Amino acid sequence: MRTTIKTILLIAVLALLAASCSTGVTDEAAEAEMTAAIQEAYTEAFLAQDIDALMATYADDVEFFNRSMDTHWTGSEQVQAGTETIFNTTDPRVTEVLESFVSVDGSQGAILWHWVGETDLDNPVDLMHLQLLEYTDGLISMLTSHWETMDVEEQLMAGYPSSGS
Repeated sequence: MRTTIKTILLIAVLALLAASCSTGVTDEAAEAEMTAAIQEAYTEAFLAQDIDALMATYADDVEFFNRSMDTHWTGSEQVQAGTETIFNTTDPRVTEVLESFVSVDGSQGAILWHWVGETDLDNPVDLMHLQLLEYTDGLISMLTSHWETMDVEEQLMAGYPSSGS
């Protein structure tokens, strides 16, 4: 049975909440604030397709998993090369963040995107894209992506124009 992005997002949010309930409060607020700032910088850099600013949000030993494509990149060099490829297929003018969360303790985050673009083969890309992020020492240490293609009905319900009409 195929898991939908909404189900994955709900599970991710519940996991973030559960993880954040088991730690102290004083340092957590500062950590969560720092994580939220890094996550915002990551989002802005991605939308601006600023590879240097984006890479500044990652730990040197960052791991990137794309569960939908069965991709695993390890280390900043592999992540940078892969991200440059992604930038070649993503249109930041129509890609948007739908939701962004950070755990109370600042150790994890989640971003739900509506990700639009076109591959180098002129194939349109229209995805719901969920990224789960883990933070270590104020940087993204692990990023796991899940995505699914939006169908025409979902696009119409979401208010996006259908390419099939």
